[in-house]
Amino acid sequence: MTDLLERASNLAPYLHRIVDEALTRRQVEVLPETKIYLVSVAQDFTKPSSVVSYDKPVTLAYGDSLQESNKGEKIRKLMNLGDRCLTLVSFFPDSITKRQGESGLEYHARIGSSAYTQVGSSLPGKQPLFFELARRFSDLSKILSDIYSPFSDSPAHLAEILRQWEETGDPHAYAILLAHGMLSLREPDIEN
Repeated sequence: MTDLLERASNLAPYLHRIVDEALTRRQVEVLPETKIYLVSVAQDFTKPSSVVSYDKPVTLAYGDSLQESNKGEKIRKLMNLGDRCLTLVSFFPDSITKRQGESGLEYHARIGSSAYTQVGSSLPGKQPLFFELARRFSDLSKILSDIYSPFSDSPAHLAEILRQWEETGDPHAYAILLAHGMLSLREPDIEN
């Protein structure tokens, strides 16, 4: 039990390292506070209290958040919705696409981005953080998805990464496949 508690207490430095590595690998530059926020979202996701059953789809939750008359409660709801969408798109894209197709991922990203924009517009002094979360939602969801990557070397997941690489040429997918010995180094194209 002590070993488990020790590992849990070391989670934040581990997440900081993984996020730093993902930002470097994907060549994404963000504000320092955005990096801290990403680590916080990932760390909150590891808490048992974060695994909740949402009583409303994101569309209804977004509408309810916008209708909230208490400004503090409105901001809290919108932040939670942005975080919820970021977490879903980052860690559970397969679940979304099975139910709603690729357009479901795009929809969740738009709702999350819009929620963060609303928060940025409502919080003086916090605009750069939340506007960056909104503007770079897709990039940031890929950064968070990299937290899961080191633990996902099942054959089915690697086959999905191979499909992704073949369709998009994603350099991160290529690096994972290369590390697992599924691809060889690319030969440079030589024109005569």
